[in-house]
Amino acid sequence: MSFSVDIGNITWHHFVNSWHDEPGSTISKSGKKKLNGLIEHYDIHELVAEDMLWLHIQDKVDVYDDHLSLVIHFPKYDIKTQRYLLNEVTVTIGKNWIISVSRFETNTIIKLKDRLMSEYENYQSDEKYKVTPYYILYEIIDMMYDKTARLLSNSATDVFQIEEWLLTHKLNRQVLTNLMIKKRNISFLHHNYRTHEELIEETIKWLPKLYIDELEVYFDDLLYRHQKIMGSIGILQENVDSLTETYNWLMTINTNNTLLILTIFSGIMLPLTLIAGLFGMNVPIPLADHPQAFRYICAAMVIIMWVGIWMMSDKKIR
Repeated sequence: MSFSVDIGNITWHHFVNSWHDEPGSTISKSGKKKLNGLIEHYDIHELVAEDMLWLHIQDKVDVYDDHLSLVIHFPKYDIKTQRYLLNEVTVTIGKNWIISVSRFETNTIIKLKDRLMSEYENYQSDEKYKVTPYYILYEIIDMMYDKTARLLSNSATDVFQIEEWLLTHKLNRQVLTNLMIKKRNISFLHHNYRTHEELIEETIKWLPKLYIDELEVYFDDLLYRHQKIMGSIGILQENVDSLTETYNWLMTINTNNTLLILTIFSGIMLPLTLIAGLFGMNVPIPLADHPQAFRYICAAMVIIMWVGIWMMSDKKIR
């Protein structure tokens, strides 16, 4: 949901750039028109305007004389496919205004806006920095990191469940599907967040030139949170790789057991097939005219079968 609100002396505009996915939508056309009006009003650089209007796959920071633009990506979980989608968030800040654009609707930004509006009147004089573009940018990233921490916690629970299935030898297609989805999702998170550290450091480098230095400590906290997220992703990646290897080994063992059974069956049936073939030939053979020939042949086949079973039993094979 898009909005434009005034919080203290700060004006915050937020847009959901649905025109990327729904170019025929009348709502997206009106939103794009309004965003173009703000770009012209705040005299935003054309490169920043391009970042707002088009999707990118690379995080970046652009700094100009009176505004700063940050393009950063976060995961968006799709319940239907159980996969993460790339949610691009572009935040451009000036002295007393902020424009944020996200690819998907996100409750995180809505909750932040509602909280800042409700808490503004209760801020003390030394807390007014909490309603500045600099601090709102920090809050957006911080709340997105909170959301990511919850996603990682849920993923850890899912990985534990897959481990329980493997330990009980439930090797069905659903287990493999879940394992591959988790492997893909964790790889997605790793590639998505590995550039954030450089991005935040670059932001810390430039923001004091536009705002007061005291707020730099908040972005230092983001670096610490980013390290924790990358550590959690690394642990999950190791666990999923280990479970994938375990699944492959269990499938190999099952395949070997199946081949063993087929080998035993073939070893038992081979001499019986040979006997049946010999006595089935249309040529003179021993015992052809003997009245008890059929019984002798059946008895011989039963004996050979039992000897084969005895020789190929587990104890003898080992």
